[in-house]
Amino acid sequence: MIRIRDSRCGGALIGRRHVVTAGHCVKAHLQNTIDDSPVRGVHVYLGEYSLYNSREPLPRQRYSVDKIHVHPYYEFTPQADRYDVAVMKLSRPVRYDVHIRPICLPKREMKIPVGSKAMVAGWGATEPDSIRRPKELQAVDVNVVDNSQCENWHASKGIKVSPCH
Repeated sequence: MIRIRDSRCGGALIGRRHVVTAGHCVKAHLQNTIDDSPVRGVHVYLGEYSLYNSREPLPRQRYSVDKIHVHPYYEFTPQADRYDVAVMKLSRPVRYDVHIRPICLPKREMKIPVGSKAMVAGWGATEPDSIRRPKELQAVDVNVVDNSQCENWHASKGIKVSPCH
């Protein structure tokens, strides 16, 4: 879980000192900072499961953030943000534990077959247009779809997205 002042976002550990998150989660915060200044007010909690509960099933770890890098092509749109990704560098290396490990990512050249299972997790809405958010971490398996199928679905809903490069 990423805490930026009074707001929160999900993220995923991708190495001993790096967490990936959505660009829109951190972009507004970066507009209020000066380049190369320390990142203040941003903390990462690894192993977070139950929000607003000091008694976690397994202990969480708290980290400060040294740097935030938002994708250079990030673009906010009312329908769907483009290149909506950011990488945060933690202030110190993560101490891995049974419940704190980097996510599994495919090798750069590996093609993920359409129909493969992937997992998404977070504290976001579990129903469309809902303002309610769960307090416990949610996870669900999803099927990988072809980029063109995804782009066609967005177009059918009037959401303009250009193909990813």
